[in-house]
Amino acid sequence: MKTISQVLARKGGQVYSVDPAVSIIDAVKTMAEKRVGALLVLDNGSLKGIISEQDYTRKIVLHDRSAEYLRVEEAMSSPVVVIRPNQSIQEGMAIMTENASAICRSWKAANWWGWCQLAIWSRK
Repeated sequence: MKTISQVLARKGGQVYSVDPAVSIIDAVKTMAEKRVGALLVLDNGSLKGIISEQDYTRKIVLHDRSAEYLRVEEAMSSPVVVIRPNQSIQEGMAIMTENASAICRSWKAANWWGWCQLAIWSRK
């Protein structure tokens, strides 16, 4: 049975983050530059939430709000569901389903180790 760490090792563990006070447009630009669909929102190293393309689309674009003047903390998803790297894919999927979360964040040795979408796991 594959573990979260095995999936993330194949995917790569690079994690990008943004400060909650950054404008949403700057966060979206960072996602585009880094070619990722989400950024962890860290305030002085503490996880506050996650901002994703889905958050931007559903909370900003669909409501005709300005991404230039709104801050990440106004559109981020919170609280964040965290899954340990040694948990199985099945355990991770169950936790995410129970919490209605499409994205898993994994914590290892006091550092964010990676994140992965539920859709990726369902193909494993």
